[in-house]
Amino acid sequence: MELFSQRDEQHQRVMQECFASLWQHSADFMFVMAVEPNGEFSLYDNNPASRKVMGLDPEQPVDHYNIREMWGDEIVEGLYETYNKAIRAHKPVSFEQYATSGDENAVFANTLLVPIYDADDNPIFVCGVSRDISDRKAIEQMALEANEKLQEYSQALENINKNLDDKVRERTFELEQTAKELEVALEAKSSFVARMSHEIRTPINAVLGLCNLLNKTTLDDTQRDYVSKILDSGEVLLRQVNDILDFSKLEADSVSIENIEFELEPTIQQAMNVNSLTADEKGLEIVLSLDSAVPQKLIGDPVRIKQILINLVSNAVKFTDSGYVSVNISAKHTGSRDKVLLGIDVQDTGIGISEEQQQRLFHSFAQADDSITRRYGGSGLGLVISRKYAQLMGGEISCESTPGEGSCFHVSLPLERVHQESELERYGSGEGYRVLVVDDLPISRQVLKTMLGELGYQVEVATDGYEAIESVTQAFAMNQTFDVILLDWKMPRMDGIETSQQIRSRFQDQTPPILMISAYERQKLQQYLHNGLISSFLEKPVSPSSLFDAVEALLSRHIRIAKKIESNSEHQDLSDYRLLLVEDNPINQQVALGYLEDTHIHIDIANHGEEAIEFLAKNDVDIVLMDIQMPYMDGLTATKKLRQELHFEKPIVAMTAHVSDSAISECLNSGMDAHVGKPINSAELFSVLLKYLASDKDLSHFKTRKVKESMVPSHNQLSEALGQIKELKVQDAVNRIGGRHDLYFSLLETFYSQYRQRRFIEELQTVTTQELRDVIHALKSNAAYIGAYELVSQCIALENKLAKDDEGQNQDLSLFEKLDQLLVKLDPLFEHHLNEAAIDSISGFKQHLVQLVGQLRATDFAFEKTLKKIASFVTRDDDVNRLKQIQASVADVELEDAAKLATQWLSALD
Repeated sequence: MELFSQRDEQHQRVMQECFASLWQHSADFMFVMAVEPNGEFSLYDNNPASRKVMGLDPEQPVDHYNIREMWGDEIVEGLYETYNKAIRAHKPVSFEQYATSGDENAVFANTLLVPIYDADDNPIFVCGVSRDISDRKAIEQMALEANEKLQEYSQALENINKNLDDKVRERTFELEQTAKELEVALEAKSSFVARMSHEIRTPINAVLGLCNLLNKTTLDDTQRDYVSKILDSGEVLLRQVNDILDFSKLEADSVSIENIEFELEPTIQQAMNVNSLTADEKGLEIVLSLDSAVPQKLIGDPVRIKQILINLVSNAVKFTDSGYVSVNISAKHTGSRDKVLLGIDVQDTGIGISEEQQQRLFHSFAQADDSITRRYGGSGLGLVISRKYAQLMGGEISCESTPGEGSCFHVSLPLERVHQESELERYGSGEGYRVLVVDDLPISRQVLKTMLGELGYQVEVATDGYEAIESVTQAFAMNQTFDVILLDWKMPRMDGIETSQQIRSRFQDQTPPILMISAYERQKLQQYLHNGLISSFLEKPVSPSSLFDAVEALLSRHIRIAKKIESNSEHQDLSDYRLLLVEDNPINQQVALGYLEDTHIHIDIANHGEEAIEFLAKNDVDIVLMDIQMPYMDGLTATKKLRQELHFEKPIVAMTAHVSDSAISECLNSGMDAHVGKPINSAELFSVLLKYLASDKDLSHFKTRKVKESMVPSHNQLSEALGQIKELKVQDAVNRIGGRHDLYFSLLETFYSQYRQRRFIEELQTVTTQELRDVIHALKSNAAYIGAYELVSQCIALENKLAKDDEGQNQDLSLFEKLDQLLVKLDPLFEHHLNEAAIDSISGFKQHLVQLVGQLRATDFAFEKTLKKIASFVTRDDDVNRLKQIQASVADVELEDAAKLATQWLSALD
């Protein structure tokens, strides 16, 4: 035992000596803070390094030193808070903080604090170790000075670019005397350039890296703008340095060429994408033409081929201020069946190059002339590097150019083919579908026509929007309509958006799907994709595969289904099926019933999600059409409950005015099977019904019924009067509902009766924002059916405003003022007619109520049909409430209570 005790004492002594030595000699700041009874902390002791940074005498004894005597309360309170954090944590804690030394220099330190407690768990000391990490702050200072440094590097490199050619020429002239001296000089120059490029690129990479890190921190707009500009300038500078480095590698013969299997089209497309943004900013089009004879897969060096393309297209874009840049890819057969000579022609409509200037094109560090360098920038190395890469692959680059008329660079590269294939094997066939190509740029028009023709499509072309409208009109007149329209966006006289609007205005639902093709920003066209003006978008330059995929997607989505449904003028007889329409808007109910009348499908109606769930819990249907925005329970919630609680497996189709991509995704994610937009399109509605009701059966198994001829309206005076109301696009609205004049007049009457008695401007003072949203949502759909498109636009604008600013509702009275103006114009046409109809309606309504009372008292379940008939009469709020009370009693099987409510309703009518 005595031996162990001696060892323990020796161990303790060694440890104490070690820690005492660390305490005395460590460069880290070590200190012990005593916890005073009054809540203060005092410096119990600290090591020499800590005393030095605090400015204390190393020889002066320290014992319960009050640090408030050295620093102000603000600093001391901050330190106290860190000590308290360690005590509260009940464990060692680490953090970073500023510490002020005695000479008022700021030190940034990483501190570890360890709390010490007595036997009763009361804190008595806080021990700490701090390490000076001020060098990290120096890095941040480097980022702040990055712009200045970058400018210095840019100036230095510009001087190198300016002077290096003269130095190389001078050195070469001197060393032409002997081959040995020339070899030594060339090696020295290459080594110098490579070394200099590395030396310059290292700080540039540091600057770019620090800028990217700085961009991830919290910056204001001005600072973020500065950092963004530093990054842009740095990227330009880095590309110049990389060119120099590539050149030096080529000079030193240290570049090796790969021979691997690769796909040519993605390689070309990647090179085009690198330059598309710059071309877009200058308003240029890059046109890609890929000959069908070019094999899809080749053996060669895709990285070097891509770099050649990037350099040539970048030059073409740089020296072209207007017009286009075309890239033509061709292939020539050689003597061997496994070899192919790949041809790349990059042509532009730029400034052109004189014969004298062309002699210097492929010289190191040379532009056509010094003024070109000053105006357009660049080192002149891109063409040199591209030519050397082509030569290493066994090919060559040449140039043809006329000043003021543009240039064309020809590249020929011998490559190996992987296997032969035809375009039809690669992409499929266009199957004879008719396509109209509309583009003002002749070369782009010709390329698209050639691509589509090789894929099997029948192609016609138009040079602008006016020709396009004429071509579509003639095609309809000759019963040879186009299946797809490929439409350029930016065209003179009439752009692609206006052309699309004109075509859709004339041909409505018969308009072929429109594929907008443009080199410009996709996001600007999103609104037209969402509202259905255009069907799809494809960015230029267009490759054969991307073009085929886009056209085929439209054909699959629009043409094949439509032709299958519209191949004859007959409706399918759906009398064997039962449909539940879940819709709170009477006009939308009326439209759906009108569209489906000739199909003879059995239709039940629920006014909101709760009614739908109650109905489907007791009844079986084949398909559900579900509105989204409804009172009591919305369509998304109802669908989720049907799927999860009732395990309802039949198709549920969203029928809503929300038609954005996010809204459609939300519908599908809730458990719905498909989406039909409002205002309802009859062809789209029939397509969805046939798709889900037919299941896997052939549509020919259905019985067919001839479509009832559209009724010629007997309201001649009404038709003439409506033609004088400029707010209504009557014929357009009639066309949208399949030419049904009778249905249009019925919808207009319902619209008038639904909105004429409401005083929206007064109601705005009391309604909630959500109630206002519901009103606007319903009005938007209803106004679209009657052709009041200005009201629709105002509804959309107000919806968007409310989505951003819930408090802005009281400022938007113009929508309801416009509505009131329209209703006033309809007064002379409908008020007398509706008053007479109201008398007949009340009489019929009473008869249905009397019948309902009898059925309820006799427990005759035919009351369900009578309730539906009564629901078709109800428009006023108090009548709607009475009907809901009766329906609630029926749902609870309280038929006697329901009969009493119906009797009270009769009394109120009397």
